[in-house]
Amino acid sequence: PRVFCSGQCVLPVGQSDVLRVGTVKIFCPMCWDVYVPKSRHHSTLDGAYWGTTFPHLFLHTYQNLVPQRNPDRYIPRIYGFKIHNSAAQVQQNLAGMNTDHR
Repeated sequence: PRVFCSGQCVLPVGQSDVLRVGTVKIFCPMCWDVYVPKSRHHSTLDGAYWGTTFPHLFLHTYQNLVPQRNPDRYIPRIYGFKIHNSAAQVQQNLAGMNTDHR
């Protein structure tokens, strides 16, 4: 789903193991993030059918399918210049990354 994931194949995942709580989402094993699927057909699939365990158990079982994480990150720029870390927008994003569990 991300540009830096280079077309990585994704896996279905639920955000809950309880039926009718949410629809299926997709898990990217390269960036370890969860996305809303583009297809409208996925909106009718209950995420509990896969549960919160499926992609992680699958990758644990088939470790040869675990991709190398891409170290590239998007660097925001204005007219070609990097935005300084003291900018409010950058500070908010950095604060969100520090609470991330990657």
